[in-house]
Amino acid sequence: MATPREALRAQALNEHEQANSILAKLPPEQLEHYYLLAMALFMGAIGHRLGERPAREEIDRVLAEMRYDFRGVKDEVNFLHVEALIRGLYGEDHLLEDVSSQDQYRAAMPVIYKVIGQSEQFKAQLDRYLDDAEKMVRIWQADEN
Repeated sequence: MATPREALRAQALNEHEQANSILAKLPPEQLEHYYLLAMALFMGAIGHRLGERPAREEIDRVLAEMRYDFRGVKDEVNFLHVEALIRGLYGEDHLLEDVSSQDQYRAAMPVIYKVIGQSEQFKAQLDRYLDDAEKMVRIWQADEN
């Protein structure tokens, strides 16, 4: 049986056809897990790229790179949402108040693609980052109960 983790792994590696096939088979409760897992993987990816306490200039540099890297893509990237997501992770969480969960996911995936595309280390350790993401999701779910 296909899992949210397999879908996210395929999605992160730009294997969209495989990811979409897996996602189509997941029941609704598993789709929610997929989205949470994606957000947790985003946290690992941006943490890998920027570390624990990046300077504002480092965040601005990543955002400028993303604007350049994703110019002209078919599915337009909302860079205000990307910025809110990154800055929110580093303490400016008020920026996320007007960004829906779905828009957060849409903003997170290009960041994941960028980090995987630029870091062979992250790509080689993707399964470890997915393990960490699974742990984070379990913590979030335990906190909800």
